[in-house]
Amino acid sequence: ITTKQQRFAHALLKDAGCTKFLDKSKIYGLGMGTKTEVMADLQRRAEFEGRTLHFIEDRLKTLQAVIGKGPELGSWQLYLCDWGYNSPSDRNQALVEDRIAGVDLAEFCDLLQRPKKWTAQVMPKVGKGEGVTIGFGP
Repeated sequence: ITTKQQRFAHALLKDAGCTKFLDKSKIYGLGMGTKTEVMADLQRRAEFEGRTLHFIEDRLKTLQAVIGKGPELGSWQLYLCDWGYNSPSDRNQALVEDRIAGVDLAEFCDLLQRPKKWTAQVMPKVGKGEGVTIGFGP
C-alpha cells in the first residue's frame, strides 16, 4: 500500500530485486484509497480471515494513525522500515510501541521469499534507501 503510483512502486521493488516475489496486482497505489481504507478493505476479505496481515511503512506517524484506528485495523502487524522518511529518533520511538517492529531492506526482501518467517521481531537498524510502503498477508 503506497501513496506512489503502482507502476513506480513496482519499479522501486524491481530495482531492489523484490518483484519476482510480489505480484504487481498486490501493490495498492495512488488512487486506490487511503492507506487505512485499503488496509480495512483487505482485512475484511474472506481470504484473510483469521490471518495476520503485515504493513511496512517508512513514516512513524502513519503507523501511529493505524494504531489509533483500534480494532478496525487490529489484524495488522506493523513494521517501521529503516529506509525512507524516518529518522533514528523515529525508530527509537517506535521501539516502545507494542505493535511496531523494525525491518531493513535486506530482511524485507528475504521475508518476501519466505513469508512464514514474518514475526514481530524488533530490528532497530539504521539504513538508507528509497521509501516504499507495502501491505500484504503471507
